[in-house]
Amino acid sequence: MTGAPPSSKTSTVLVAQTSTSPPEESEEMGPLRRSQLPNNPSYGSIGSASRTSGSISPKLDRVPEERPATFISLEDAEEEVELDLEDQGYFVGSYPRLVRLYTFVPLASLITWLLFGVFIPLAFIPGQPQHPHPKFFPSPLPEFITSAALWSFSYQLRLPLFSLISTTVNNSNVAVILHASWHVIVYNLLRLAVLPILGIRNDMQYDYPTRSDYAFFRVWWASLGWSFAEVVVAIWQGYEQLALYKDVMIPSSRIKEFLRAAVPPEERDYDDIPVADLVASTDFLLSVQHSGNEGDELEQNLDKLVHIKSREELEQVYGVPVINIPVFITCLQRIDSIILSLGTTLLIAWAYLRSPISLPSSDTQDSMYASQNNTAFWTTFPLVCLIHMGLAVLFTPPVLTRIGVHTAAYSSLLVALGLFFGGLAAWGVLT
Repeated sequence: MTGAPPSSKTSTVLVAQTSTSPPEESEEMGPLRRSQLPNNPSYGSIGSASRTSGSISPKLDRVPEERPATFISLEDAEEEVELDLEDQGYFVGSYPRLVRLYTFVPLASLITWLLFGVFIPLAFIPGQPQHPHPKFFPSPLPEFITSAALWSFSYQLRLPLFSLISTTVNNSNVAVILHASWHVIVYNLLRLAVLPILGIRNDMQYDYPTRSDYAFFRVWWASLGWSFAEVVVAIWQGYEQLALYKDVMIPSSRIKEFLRAAVPPEERDYDDIPVADLVASTDFLLSVQHSGNEGDELEQNLDKLVHIKSREELEQVYGVPVINIPVFITCLQRIDSIILSLGTTLLIAWAYLRSPISLPSSDTQDSMYASQNNTAFWTTFPLVCLIHMGLAVLFTPPVLTRIGVHTAAYSSLLVALGLFFGGLAAWGVLT
């Protein structure tokens, strides 16, 4: 093994080998086992001769002030090992703990969705609402199912739309930005299609959109159905992304254990480790375990290569490994999706329902609607699409890798809150 410790310390490494079995290693571990840790300016480069002399030199009656510069503290050694593992594509941490932390994302999303879907509507629903649906299929089931189905359809259109744009645009960054912009238009057109499909305008009791009309709650639940489908798919994708890092995560407790075992027995009263043993401990930590069945081993290696490729693609999108994104930011993104869906749907529905474009042609000939125009719709809908385009561009790889996930999440939340309160004001909820 490259960078193995001197013979005088072989027994120390064997102690660690018998106490803890080494983890399974993927194909990408080869370069790490053949590599050396980078030279650290704090203790310099250590050659083989100096390592041997530093390891077998007398240590009787030595005080801490007399320890040579070839020793490094356990905390610094642990940091060096973590950096070396990250350079080789490995991460320090517990995968089960990471999955448990990610449970806060669906939990926070569910609490937010119940808050907007149950408690807030109950505070504003009229005393005797007139349900336009039959008793065996009451609201909000039609609104919820219709909007969730149309969101699923818009999600399926992403890939063919990107393929169409990428064939006409050679620059990949421009193609990604154009795809995000055009998908927003398709996205909001399908969101608008929920209103005529459900016939909300035909069942309105008032001439203009108002929170006193039961149509407001039908629009509200339609937006919640849209956001529910979006959040569920995003959470499912989050778990799939975390699973890509399962084979490249090493618990921090194992690093501490191996580093402690690398300290010679006569040095156990110190909190230092010989630099010569640092590389050996890192190599031993990632020692290979070959499977007895070559066919199974080949299949596992192919799966690991696929995971490596998927991780690289994700890191190109986010700019950082997914497991390094705080859970709080992920929760914020899911809550932002719910708020953005509510604000966007309320504004588009308000502009559509107050315009003659939502009425049949026979009703537009009525004297009450003849003097009206569609200015509200043709002003609000393009404006909402432009704002939504700006948010979509923030999460494209050319922009997201420069501004960071944190900045994009906070900016999106501020814009979503603005659209949300704008939608509530349009329907007269804030008055």
